[in-house]
Amino acid sequence: MEQLTGLVPTWRDVYNDPGFGEFLDRQDSFSGRTLREMALEANREMDAKRLSRFYNAYLESTKIPDEKVTAKPVAAVKDKREALIVPASSSKQSTGVVGEKPDHIKASDMEQFYRDVTRGVYAYRPKEKEAMEARINRAISNNWIIGS
Repeated sequence: MEQLTGLVPTWRDVYNDPGFGEFLDRQDSFSGRTLREMALEANREMDAKRLSRFYNAYLESTKIPDEKVTAKPVAAVKDKREALIVPASSSKQSTGVVGEKPDHIKASDMEQFYRDVTRGVYAYRPKEKEAMEARINRAISNNWIIGS
């Protein structure tokens, strides 16, 4: 609990958020399992780092995208007709940058990565581990996880 609190200080608030329950009920397209099943597995294995990724992915998915990054400024619309064809942003839109190419990750690759982390494969490769964790968290929050 201490390690989880150190990684996600607001985890208790997130845990009590009804939206988090809905988030965990999503099916992982790679494994066919729900995020809840995978989070419970991480909890059973007492893997606070892995469990924190579920909380952080949820927090990331609830962030409102920066309008400067995702939307065209109104002044940049040259023709009034163009404003009619520019897609409006919605709350269901991914949190990524508009036009960003999805970075799909296989569920089996994600699970293998976490098994490798647990076994210590990345013990002397912290930058590589952090980069992969960031990639996985982004994929989870944008629903870019695909089946094996």
